[in-house]
Amino acid sequence: MHGDLGRIDGDGFIHIVDRKKDLVISGSENIYPAEIEDTIHVAIISVPHERLGEVVCAAIQCAPSEGISMEEVAAFYEKNLSRYKRPGEIIFADVP
Repeated sequence: MHGDLGRIDGDGFIHIVDRKKDLVISGSENIYPAEIEDTIHVAIISVPHERLGEVVCAAIQCAPSEGISMEEVAAFYEKNLSRYKRPGEIIFADVP
């Protein structure tokens, strides 16, 4: 993860503990992860991108019984966020 601080525990799990910076610069756009996190409860991280430098990645935690799909998350972001703020990647993960 680009710009995030973490640690690896004794079992080899990665724990994100903080951000090295509170800004993702994607192309020439400034994106503040907290804005996106407030839209839907997710952890926003940046990941390297060959052309843009970095893009937003949304790590979403939900129970399997909730049955939310990538398409539903993408549709939510499309409706609620400016195009340049939308996550370039969406993953489902255990988010503390």
